[in-house]
Amino acid sequence: MDRRLPIVALAALCLGVPLRAQTFSVALLEDAGGAEGRELSEALVGGCLDLLFDAGLIATNEAIGRIDRAGFKSGDLGLKAAREGYVDYVALVWVRYVDTPTEPPERVPETLDWRLLRVRDGTALAEGSSAPPRLESKTGDERRDLLTRFGRSLADAWMKALRKERG
Repeated sequence: MDRRLPIVALAALCLGVPLRAQTFSVALLEDAGGAEGRELSEALVGGCLDLLFDAGLIATNEAIGRIDRAGFKSGDLGLKAAREGYVDYVALVWVRYVDTPTEPPERVPETLDWRLLRVRDGTALAEGSSAPPRLESKTGDERRDLLTRFGRSLADAWMKALRKERG
C-alpha cells in the first residue's frame, strides 16, 4: 500500500493539471500599394517560425496576404482565422517593399510593423515597428539569410512579451 499512495497521488496531480501546448500563428501581410516580395517574405516568416519552434511552441503561418497600412492598423485582423484554428497567439506582420532606383532595381523591405495578439480576447500584448535590414547590393542568398535572421529577432521580441504575459 505504501508504494501505491505516491503513484496514485502523482496520477491525480497529472490528471488535474491540463497539459496543453501553446499555439502560435504568424500572419505576414505585404503592403497592397508596394512591390510584391513573396520570396523575401517567406524567408522572414521562416526565421520567425524557426525561433518559435525552438522555444517549444506549436507554430504555423497563414498565407502571405496583401493589405494597405490603414487596413493593418484596424480592428481584429487575423483573429477570426486564428480562433477557427484554435491558436492561442497570433503575430501580425506588415511589410512594405520598394524597388531601389539602381539598375537593375532591387526589391528591399522599407517599413515593417507588427502586433502580437492574444486570440482568446483580442488583446494586443505588444506592438512595434522595426527597421528591416539593408539589403542593397546583396546576393539573393544573402538577402534571404538576413531576412531569416531578422525574422528570428522579431520572434524573440514576441517571446519576451509572452514571458511577461505568463508572469
